[in-house]
Amino acid sequence: HLTIKNFITIKEADLDFNEGLTVFTGESGSGKSVIFSALYCLLGKSFPETYIRTGSKVAECEAIFNIKDYQDPFLESFSDDKESLIIFRQQSQGKPQRIMVNSRSVTQKTLKTIGSHLAIIVSQHEQLSLLNSQYQLALLDQLNPTISTLINQYKHVYSTYLSQKKELDEFEKNVADDSQLEFYKFQFDDIHQHHFDPSEDQVLIAQKKAYSATENQKKCFYDINNSINTGLSSLENVSSLLKQCDDSNLVTTYETLQSMIHELSDISFMLSQHHQTLQQGQTISLSDIESRLDLIFSYTSKYKQLSLQQLCEFRDSLETKIKQSNQASLIRSELTSKLADTAKSLKKSARLINTERLLASDTLKQLIVPNLKELGFEHVEFDVSFSELSDFASTGIDTVDFMIKINPGETIKPLANIASGGELSRILLAIFSLFANVQKKQLYLFDEIDTGIGGIVANAMGLQLKNIAHHQQILCITHLAQIAACANHHIVISKLALENETITKAVYLNSEEKAPELKRMVGGESVIQSLAEVQIT
Repeated sequence: HLTIKNFITIKEADLDFNEGLTVFTGESGSGKSVIFSALYCLLGKSFPETYIRTGSKVAECEAIFNIKDYQDPFLESFSDDKESLIIFRQQSQGKPQRIMVNSRSVTQKTLKTIGSHLAIIVSQHEQLSLLNSQYQLALLDQLNPTISTLINQYKHVYSTYLSQKKELDEFEKNVADDSQLEFYKFQFDDIHQHHFDPSEDQVLIAQKKAYSATENQKKCFYDINNSINTGLSSLENVSSLLKQCDDSNLVTTYETLQSMIHELSDISFMLSQHHQTLQQGQTISLSDIESRLDLIFSYTSKYKQLSLQQLCEFRDSLETKIKQSNQASLIRSELTSKLADTAKSLKKSARLINTERLLASDTLKQLIVPNLKELGFEHVEFDVSFSELSDFASTGIDTVDFMIKINPGETIKPLANIASGGELSRILLAIFSLFANVQKKQLYLFDEIDTGIGGIVANAMGLQLKNIAHHQQILCITHLAQIAACANHHIVISKLALENETITKAVYLNSEEKAPELKRMVGGESVIQSLAEVQIT
């Protein structure tokens, strides 16, 4: 479904498109291309402000695509139900444009990628993916089912090849030359001499905290012991004085005092022992701890590492590089040998694919030439040129070019080098007609590809479009009754000049209304019956 508002000469239009071939006809300048321009904008082409209808401030286009049969994960990633895709585009005067896909804002670049998955555009000026060598290779592979099986087998080995190649590349990147090796050794020796441990700084910090706590305890015990010793001295002096008094009434007091002196002496001894134990437990001085932490900080700063653990990892990586460099010859030989064995196996697999592709190219040449001759290329020659890639690719070692010669005396040349847009469009039609039943589901837009042809060639073009339409949805702008007669659906575009505006109108024709339009297109009655017969077939 397509909705257009205030776009060029279209004030408002709602169009439903069905399966098969839908043609757009009308007088020259009636606005047929306006419909396609709206579709092009929704498929990612530029949407300039000049497309805003005169007298309006905003132009809008919206299309709903049914992608259920596309089986395209990329398109499904933008869909809410994996069945439909709603694309909306709005251009306002003096304001940024809005592009929405299922209510999700996207860039024009993303929309263009989405468009390339949704539709194929064939016109005299449109550059197509079909002109790309990789796309041509994919088409060729579809002609021979054996190729698909061989490529799956090839890809398994190719994955191993890429992994081994990456391993060798990484090794070569890490292996040092002589000057680098000396520098690595200098750095390693500089760090290694201090025997850093990854968690050493945390241990030292904990020891520093414990050391401070122990020092506080030692001071406390020392002060207590001093106080007890001072008290003992006083008590012993009192005891001596009591003894000198030689008074029997003070004997009990003297004995109690002596007992207290003995108990305090025991306490003093116990505290002295504990103080000595604390001193013996300090295996490293606070000065040593702080010096080691300063050294760690100095080296992490020197080698631009965020932590001691990272410094140790850096040291270990240097050691690995040194070992690899010392054993480089042996390791390189082993990695190269493994890669060579895999490449040999991959080459064998690629050759099998190439053999099947050569058979497919013969089939393509036999099938495509009659199609091309029907479209007016009486002296056509078609070939598939094979070249070998410098390295393996995911599809093998082949690159192909579809080659064609249209006129006698010319040299055969790549399809992409065809100068005439009209000739290229007809060639592409012949190719699409051949591959219609094996191609993935897409919308095909044929934009006035019938320019400069007529008669029997026009009949053939109509039949080939009809053949494609059995498998794909086609929208086609045409000036030829022979092509319109082959359509499943017919829309007439007309332009109405009102008092203050010009509008474009689209009308669906039923079976009774088609004949008068075909008559208008050919300009007489003589061929109406034959065109109707073509339509029936």
